[in-house]
Order: sequence, then C-alpha cells, then structure tokens
Amino acid sequence: MLKARFTRLGAWLYRHRLAVIALWLVAVAVAGLGASRITQVLAGGTGGIAGSQSERVEQILAREFNNPYSQVLVLVAKSDRQTVDDPAFRSFLQESVASLEAHADVSDVTAYPAADDVRLLSRDKRETFAFIGLNARDVRGAEKAVPAIRQAIQAAGLETRKQDPSFEWHVTGRGALTYDINQFSTEDTSKAETRSLPLTILVLLLAFGTLAAAGIPLVMGACAIVLTQGLLFLVAGTIELTAFAQSVSTMLGLAMGIDYSLLMVNRFRDALARGLETSQAIEETVSTAGLAVLFSGLTVLIGFAGLAATPILDTRSIGWGGFIVVIGSVTLALTLLPALLGVLGPRVDSPRWLKLPTLAAQQPAWRRWAKRIMRRPIPFGLSALVLIAALSWPAVDIKLGFPDGRWLPERLEFQQGHDALMAMGKGGVIAPVHLVLKSDRDALSLETLPALLAYSRELKADSRVAEVAGPVDLRAGMGPAEYFMLYRNLDAAIKQYPLLGDLFLSRDRHSTYMYLTLQDGVPFEETKRLAAELGKKAPPGFTVLVGGQASFYNDFDAAMLGVYPWVIGFVVLATLLVLTLAFRSFLVPIKAVLMNLLSVGAAYGTIVAVFQYGWGAQIFGLSAPSGAIPLSIPLMLFCIIFGLSMDYEVFLLHRIKEVYDETGDNTHATVEGVASTAGIITSAALIMVVIFGAFAWAEMVIVQMLGLGLAVAVLVDATIIRILLVPALMRLAGDWNWRGFGKSGRRAR
Repeated sequence: MLKARFTRLGAWLYRHRLAVIALWLVAVAVAGLGASRITQVLAGGTGGIAGSQSERVEQILAREFNNPYSQVLVLVAKSDRQTVDDPAFRSFLQESVASLEAHADVSDVTAYPAADDVRLLSRDKRETFAFIGLNARDVRGAEKAVPAIRQAIQAAGLETRKQDPSFEWHVTGRGALTYDINQFSTEDTSKAETRSLPLTILVLLLAFGTLAAAGIPLVMGACAIVLTQGLLFLVAGTIELTAFAQSVSTMLGLAMGIDYSLLMVNRFRDALARGLETSQAIEETVSTAGLAVLFSGLTVLIGFAGLAATPILDTRSIGWGGFIVVIGSVTLALTLLPALLGVLGPRVDSPRWLKLPTLAAQQPAWRRWAKRIMRRPIPFGLSALVLIAALSWPAVDIKLGFPDGRWLPERLEFQQGHDALMAMGKGGVIAPVHLVLKSDRDALSLETLPALLAYSRELKADSRVAEVAGPVDLRAGMGPAEYFMLYRNLDAAIKQYPLLGDLFLSRDRHSTYMYLTLQDGVPFEETKRLAAELGKKAPPGFTVLVGGQASFYNDFDAAMLGVYPWVIGFVVLATLLVLTLAFRSFLVPIKAVLMNLLSVGAAYGTIVAVFQYGWGAQIFGLSAPSGAIPLSIPLMLFCIIFGLSMDYEVFLLHRIKEVYDETGDNTHATVEGVASTAGIITSAALIMVVIFGAFAWAEMVIVQMLGLGLAVAVLVDATIIRILLVPALMRLAGDWNWRGFGKSGRRAR
C-alpha cells in the first residue's frame, strides 16, 4: 500500500535526517555552479519550426547561395548636430566598417560612404543605417554574434560621442532582438523576485505565525530555484532552450517550493499539537501530506509535459523548465523538508514570544462557513458560477495574433534601433520578406525574364510593399529592354553587377532570390497575410518559397494550432487518469477537471479584458491595449493553470477523502476537509498571487500576460472555486462522489 510505504519513508528520513540534509547541501551547492552560468546556454528567441517553409528558406540561403547577408544585423547611427559628411560622423562610419570587416563573425558590410546609396540615408543626412552580413547560418548564430559586434563598434561610437553628445548608435535586427530578450528576461525576472519577496515573507508570517515555520518554505523555494536552474544548465547543453525556461523556473520554483512546504509544515505542526513525538509526526506528515504532494506534483507535471512536447521552442522551453522545477520541488518536499522538520521538531514554532495569529489556524471560522454551504449548496454554487462566468465572458471575443504597437521595453537596444529606423521611414529593413524562386532550369535567362519582370511589377504595385530588390531590380530606372540585353550573357552580367552572384543567384543558377521591404505603417498581422499570399502564387516556370519573420510567424501559428487539440487532450485525459487512480472515484476526477477549466476561463477572460480591450491597462504600465493575444499564451496558460489549480484540488479532496474513509459521511467529510485545508490553501494561494502578480508588472507584455493570467487563475481557484463551488458540488453529489473501484471507492459504513 502506498501510504504504508510513505510511512516507512518518513521513518527512514527521520533516522537519517542529518545525512539527507548534508547530501542536499552538496547537491544545491553544485547546482548553484550551473545556475550562475545559465544565461550562457539559453537562447533568447523562438527558434525555427522544424520542417517549415521559413526554416527551409533560411537553410537554402545559407547552403545554396553565396549570399553574405542571409543573416544580417543593422547598424543605425544618428546625430542632432552633424550630417554623415561631417568629420566626426564620417570617422565613426569608416572606423566601424573597418572594425567590422576584420571581425570573424562578419561576412560583409554595406555602409555609407563606401556604398554611395542615398537609400541608406535620411533626407537631412543626419541619420544612416548599414547592413552587417554575418557568417552565421541561422538566427541562433546571429544572436551569439551580437555582443561581439556591438563591442567592435563601441570604441568608435564613444569617441564620436565625446565630440557630439547628441550622437547615438544602435545595433538592431532579428538576431539583436533575440539576444536582447534573453538578457532582459534575466533582469526582468530578478526584479520580479525582488518585488515579490517582502510580501511573500509577510504572507508566510501570517500563515504560520513564527519565524522558524515561515522561514522553512522560503528555504525550500530558494533550493528549488537553484536546483532547477542547475539542472536546466545541463539540459540546455543538449536541448535548445530559451530564457523562458529560466523565467518559469524562478516563477514556479519559489511558488511551488513554498506551496508544498505550507502543506507539509502545517500537517507536521498539527501532528505535534496532538501530542505525537517528532518521529511519529514526520511519519504522519510524509504518509498524508507527502502523498498529496506526490499526486499534486504528478498532475502539475502532466501540464508541463504537454508543453515540452510542442514543436515551438518557447513553449517547449517553458515545458522543460516547469517539468524540472516540479520534479525538484516534489523531491525536496518529500526528502529535505521532512529531514529539516525532524531536526527542528517542536522548535518549528520558535521563537514562541513572537508567535502571531495565523491564517491557517482559523479552522472554527472555516468550519462554520462550510456548514453554511452544506445547508444551501445550490444558491452558493450558482453564485460562484455567475462570478466565474462574469470573469470569463471576455474570452468569447479573444483575438489571437501578434500584439499591435509597442510590446518591447524602450530601453532594449533592438527597440531603440528600430525606433530610429522608423523615424527614417526605413523600419521595414529589419524584417524583410525573403523570396526564393526555384526553377528546373537556369533561373536567369531570356526565357524566364518576362515572368520575373511581371512578378516584380506585381510586387511593387502592392500598397504594402515599399521596395523590391532582386535580379530585375538592380538599379532604379532600368527598363525591360536593358534587362534583356544584360541577360543575353549571364557571366558578363555577373561581372558587371557582382551583386547577382553575391546575392541574387544560387550557385547552381537554378534559383534566384528577391526580398521585399515593407511600408512602415503596415501592421504585423497584415505582413503575415502578405507572406501567406505570396506563398500561393509564383511566376510561371518557378516555385516560390517565402521566408523571413512574417513567414516564420505564419509557420509558428500553424504549428501552434496543430498541437492545441493534442496537448489539451493529453493534459485532460492524463489528469483524469492520475486523479482516478489517486481517489478511486469516477465522479471526483471529472468534477476536478471541470473546475480547472473554470480557472482557465477566468484567466483567459482577464487577459482579454486587460490586454486586448485595455480595461485597467494603465495599472500595469501599458499605454495602449495590445489589440490581440499571442497564440502561444492561451496554450501556456492552459497547461500551467491546469496543473497549479489541481494542486489545491488534490490538497482539498485528499483531506476530504481521509475523513470520508474514516466516517463514511460525505457531508461531514466535506466540512472537515474545508475546515482543515481552506486556511492553508488561502495562504498558499496568496503567496502564488504575490509571486505571479509581480510578473504582471514586468516590462515585457508577454511576461505580463502570463503573470496576470496565472495570478487571477490561482486567486479564483483558491477562493470562488475551492471554498465555495467545490464544497457545494460535493454536497450535491453526496456519496456518488466516491463511487468507483477498489477500497477507497467503498463506503466505510
């Protein structure tokens, strides 16, 4: 029997408590070495979509073309006092180009004045941008090159700024975006921890009333974070993970480490209060609360396992981060925590002179509340459903897509460079649409030329397109007759226009490349729509592949939508299976899943109301609503909330089941279950709300959405659902709650 095994585990842990603590100290210290270096192995972006069209275009440009700009960064420089032809500004450009051309990561540089192209300049010549071609074969390689590229330019930039304080320069581009997000996420996470810690300590004091008891969950949370990030450092050496893995490990490590500790410490103190010896109290704690922690952890693992199996790097990273943090938190709660309690014994309530009234000790008040629900379950249950429906209703109007407007912090160098380009009317150069046109014969010949010319004219006629670059757009004002003369001899054409061989023609000459720079005012969703349209039409004699950021997000959306039903189905069915085995009941698991879906609905409704509609957006520092919710957010919230909400469901139902197995009275068991767990569930929920809520004030909108959604879900789950709706439904279902199989399914009388 599992309970008997956990009783023996508790006895073993008590006997070897000092050795267990010593082993964990060593393990956490070793994990700390990896945790301190975790940012070195984490990526910042979303990564490629395996087998997608956007990834294929990236691979073709890297393998089949000599294109030195298949991965590119953009250097933007501007001044309020001088033009690019003034000595200081010109010196910066020349020194920067020289430094970059000598850099191992750089394949080529296109910059003024060496490239005498007015398209690189603003009208007043106070702003310019340069293309930095990289040797990197993918975005991940471009990201790794960013800090060295910026360092190579820094000396020239600082020298020019001494002469002209208004001068500024920035390195931007897709690789810079992923690098900056990676670095900023670490900083944002640290700030959220700092914001949440004082309130977390206060709630722990209110929950336990003593410093020793309140300090243990903090120790467990800190150990969970360090252990998880140390393990992530090892995992990231073989599996690509992003900074999201670190963020979720910090967010959930502290929350779950504290959550499980609250349940275990509370049960231990209750056992001591009933007169049990420390060893007996440890055995009882591990065999009851420890068993609840195990099943709770399994339900949380299911959600993260679903995310870890997705083909998207950021959701997969959250899945891995959550999966490891749950395993670490459960293992710590079942081993290190009992050992620490075994050493402390009655001293867990020290110092007694500082003992405060606690939230967890208000059992008489919770018992009166539960009895009131038992007398009138229908009005209470309906009231709860109305409240949840009101919170969830905005989710009916959810708009999935890329947020409008600014969604990154202004102080990111990527964003500052992007803003400077937008001021020049050149914002589109950061995210061009790439077109690879493949043919079964020579791509540039007199036979293919009419189709390419017509295709170029069609692209230029699109109001969303600012500029077209390609083999039939080599020079402004060049007409069809000139192109026919040029391509009569392709070798001579390449000698006359080296750009053809360097950029627009594959080595086997069967593919050609074009790219589109879009108008600055085009919303990103419209850019995605254009990329999708281009993928459906090609000039005669060619097939077209569309790449670039817009194409990537089309592939991203398709991949996400493809895994939605599988992940949700897996999480729901696996959770039903675990709960059925845990409670030996058919009805209880179904109700538990339905309750979790209500928590998810409340979270969805809240993020739509705040971020899409803009209700109360100013509270979270948002100047305007995002207008849409990224497609990954609902899936991430579903998987995380489903597991976390099940935490409280397992805690409550496990206690109700204990009493029901002893008495056979469902109503009495529900009252006692609520009375004994409501205080601790409320305390745990308050801590999670504080921790997740701190992330709702992060500077990145996507992190804010996750933080707020999780905070609302936990708050609704621990209040409206667990202490109002669940007791009402338990009362209405009566003994049918426990119809099932095995010993736990039989009535005790």
